[in-house]
Amino acid sequence: MGIGCVDRGAQATAKQTGEIVSDPSTTVQLASVENRGMRETVEITGQISSGDESQVGAKNSGRLLTVNIQDGSRVEAGQVLAVQDTSQLQAQLQQAYAQVAAAQANLASSLKTLSVNPQRTSAAVAQAQAQVRQARAALQKAVNGSRQQEKLQAQANVESAKQNLATQQKELDRVVKLVAEGAVAQNRLDQQQNATASAKAVYDSAVQTLSLLNEGSRKEDLDSARANVQQAEQALKTAQANKELDGTFQDQVNAYRAQVASAQANVRVIQQQIDDATIRAPFSGTISGRPAQAGTVLGPGASLARLVSGDGYYFEGQVPEQLVGKLLPGASVQIKVDAVNYTTAGTVISINPLGSSISRQFSTRISLSTPPAGLKPGMFGRGEVVLQNVPNATVVPVASVVKRNGKQVVFTMESGVAKSNEVTLGIELAGYVQVTGLTVGTKIVVKGQESLDDGSKVKEASDKAAAGPTG
Repeated sequence: MGIGCVDRGAQATAKQTGEIVSDPSTTVQLASVENRGMRETVEITGQISSGDESQVGAKNSGRLLTVNIQDGSRVEAGQVLAVQDTSQLQAQLQQAYAQVAAAQANLASSLKTLSVNPQRTSAAVAQAQAQVRQARAALQKAVNGSRQQEKLQAQANVESAKQNLATQQKELDRVVKLVAEGAVAQNRLDQQQNATASAKAVYDSAVQTLSLLNEGSRKEDLDSARANVQQAEQALKTAQANKELDGTFQDQVNAYRAQVASAQANVRVIQQQIDDATIRAPFSGTISGRPAQAGTVLGPGASLARLVSGDGYYFEGQVPEQLVGKLLPGASVQIKVDAVNYTTAGTVISINPLGSSISRQFSTRISLSTPPAGLKPGMFGRGEVVLQNVPNATVVPVASVVKRNGKQVVFTMESGVAKSNEVTLGIELAGYVQVTGLTVGTKIVVKGQESLDDGSKVKEASDKAAAGPTG
C-alpha cells in the first residue's frame, strides 16, 4: 500500500509550477493615474539684516578732535557724530583765496590791455604810414630837383640883392666923402658900412641859393632820403606786426579767466574738505560697537562707527544657481528664526544678478511682514519658497516612470500586452511626480515595469501574488 500511494499535494504544486514556468507573461501590479495638489519648494538659509547698515567713515585724512557718540547711541539723520582737525585745511583755504585774488587782478589787467592796446596799435600804424608817405615825398623831391619857378625866383632874389648892394655901396661912398669933409658924424659912416655889409651878405646868400638850385640834389642827400624811406617802411612793418598781436591779448584774457575759474574751483574743493571734516549720520539709527576715539587719525574711507537702522528688517539668503531662474521678485516665502521662535510670511524683493564664483549661490533679499521686538541683525533663519503650486496636477508614482530609448515612459496594459506612453515630468513631491501625456483614471504599471518593453505580455497580479516576471 505504501508503494501504491500518490501524493496529491505534490502533484498540484508541480502542476502549478509547470504552468508558471511555461507562461511567458510578466506579472505586474496596476494603479490609477491620480489628481493631486503639487508644490515645488526650495529652502533658503541666511540671516536677518537691517534695512540700512553703514560703516560711517571719514572722506579725508584727519585727526579726530571730538567724538559725540558711543556704543548704543541713538542718532538722527544729519546729526554730527565727530569732527576732524581742519587747521591745515584752513591755511590752504586762505592761500587758495589769495590765488583767486591774484588771478582776478591779472584778468582785470589783461581786460584793460585788451580794450586799450588795439587803439594804440591802430594809431601807431597810421602814424607809421604817414611817416612813410612823408619820407617817400622827400625822396621824390630830392630826385626831381628844384622846379623852374624856384630857379626864377632865386634869380630874381639875386638881382634884387645885387641892386640893393650897389645902392648901399654908392651910399657908402657918398658918406665917406661927407665924413672926410666933416659934413656928417663918424657914426653915420659906421651905420652905412653895416648896411652895406648886410646887403653884401644877402646878395651872397641869394647867389648861393641860385647856385644850389642850378646844381640839383647831391648824392649824399639822395642816399639820406632813401635811408629815411627805408627806416619809415621798417617802422610801418613793426607797427603792423604789433597790430597783429592784438589777437593774443584775447588769448591772454581767456587764459586768465581759466586761472580764475581754476583758483575758485580749488577754493570750493578745500571748502568741501573742511565741510567733510564734520562727520554726520547718513540716516537715523543706532551705533553698533565702540566708535573710534578722539585723537585717532582717520584716513580716507576709514571707519568711525557702524550705524544700524532700526526702521526695517530683511532676511538675506542664498539660492542655488539651478533654482535662481525660477525665483522671481514677489514670490511668497515662509521665514523661521529659531532664536526668537519666530515664523512669518515674507516677499522676495530682489535677487542679486551676480552669483558667487565659488559656491554658485545667488543672494536674495526678502522683506518681513511682522518682525518681533527681539529680532536682531545677524540672527540665523530659514526660508521656504514655493516655486510652483498646481492644485489639480496629474500625477503618477515616481517608481512607475522608466526610461526607454532616452525617453521617459509609463507602461499601461491593453489586452494583456504592455504599451509604453511617453510622458513629460513636472513637479516631484512625496513619491509622486507630475506628468503630461496621461489621463486621470488610466491604469498604469506600478510594479514589474523595470523589465517591460513595448509589446511585452503582461498580466495583473492577484492581491496575494507577488508582482514580477514569472518566466
